[in-house]
Amino acid sequence: MKYVIVTLFVALCAGCGAKGPKVIPTLRDGMPGFETRCYGTGRSFNDCYYDAKKHCPSGFDVIDREQSSNEEVVRRILSYRCKQ
Repeated sequence: MKYVIVTLFVALCAGCGAKGPKVIPTLRDGMPGFETRCYGTGRSFNDCYYDAKKHCPSGFDVIDREQSSNEEVVRRILSYRCKQ
């Protein structure tokens, strides 16, 4: 029973860090866009670019990159727009 609980916990936590693109209602120019978040020391902006590339097979334009950190977490956000 202990192993079942541990396995369930690990499976649930695995999905927590793998967030896909989130729709931003409007960017500065009024057009729709997307953002992907790459949190943690084990991830980098390369992971954000990979997520954006999967979401936009025809390519994408980077709108903004934001990185911040505190003692507990590194936060990266890539805002982008898919090419047509």
